[in-house]
Amino acid sequence: MIGPALVQQSANSRMHYALCPNCFSTLQISEQQIKVKDGLVRCGQCRKVFNALTHQIEQLTQHPPIEKKAKHTTTKALHKTANDEPLDVTWEIKKQPSSHLFIYSFLSLILILALTTQYILFNASSLTQNLKFQPVIVKINNQFKLNIPRYNNTEGIQILSRELSPHPTVEKTLQLQLNIKNTAPIEQDYPVITLILMSESGDKVAYGRFEKEDYLNNINLNSLFKKNSTLSIHLNIVSPQQSVSGYEIGFIEQQQSVFSDFCQWQQKYASLAILNLCK
Repeated sequence: MIGPALVQQSANSRMHYALCPNCFSTLQISEQQIKVKDGLVRCGQCRKVFNALTHQIEQLTQHPPIEKKAKHTTTKALHKTANDEPLDVTWEIKKQPSSHLFIYSFLSLILILALTTQYILFNASSLTQNLKFQPVIVKINNQFKLNIPRYNNTEGIQILSRELSPHPTVEKTLQLQLNIKNTAPIEQDYPVITLILMSESGDKVAYGRFEKEDYLNNINLNSLFKKNSTLSIHLNIVSPQQSVSGYEIGFIEQQQSVFSDFCQWQQKYASLAILNLCK
């Protein structure tokens, strides 16, 4: 039997012994380490955090008889001191991912998509008419078979020559010959042509609206009006019952609806005859 050497220690250096409830290792802890976090320490063997005060054991006053060969290894296995491996007396409660985080993220994504869609809808005209976006719009239309409105600038359509005259061979028919040029900075859709016929007194007697299908052949329907290119248009229209002494020609963008304009014309001029294409 080997008698232990009892050493008087100060209050701060007094040693305690605690048994880890997880791996049952015996830890030697100083008074100061216990006071840091009210007795919470981390086991140097299994890294489990536990309360050393709750699992405190009586100070060992006598070593059990052991063989000399196993003395060093047994003592090392029995006592885990601060010198063997530093005890982590500070701990951190790891935050678990909250189930609400996914919901908030999903709702935020929906809100962003809604705001983006709203912005595009209210600013569609400015976006589609931006020259910088035209290559992207063309690629998207071709890739996904969409019909996003392309660049349109009716102010860039220049009239080179025009003539409205009675048809030389067909009775009660007028013949419109029109030459136009695209002076816009890039290619664009062929415009909708509007024609207003007026009487000698200046009153409007008829109104006509002609889509590109009316003046282009089937081969060119999907093509665009190239930059600086010209186009010759020939239209045959039924003559109105009232005599015509003047006319006005205008252009409307393909995507722009003229239904409301047409209704306003009808309300204002209820007796107007609507021009029809000769079949």
